[in-house]
Amino acid sequence: MKKTEITLNPNPTHGELRIESEELKMIEIQIFDIVGRVAMQFPMINSSQTMLNVEHLDNGLYFIKVFTENGEQKTKKFVKR
Repeated sequence: MKKTEITLNPNPTHGELRIESEELKMIEIQIFDIVGRVAMQFPMINSSQTMLNVEHLDNGLYFIKVFTENGEQKTKKFVKR
């Protein structure tokens, strides 16, 4: 893993989703459904790792956008089953 990469585990997930980076501090996380609607939003994380409960989301493909303290935006996808 590059030091500026964001990882999501497990993927696919049934409920809990771990988001982490070796060096980047995340300040906000947004989860979007397949049509671009915001499904969840988590402001003021200020950590290099966090655990989100996505159990209530419908099964399907989602995109997660992570905003970091240095202004970067990282987008990843995950599957909720």
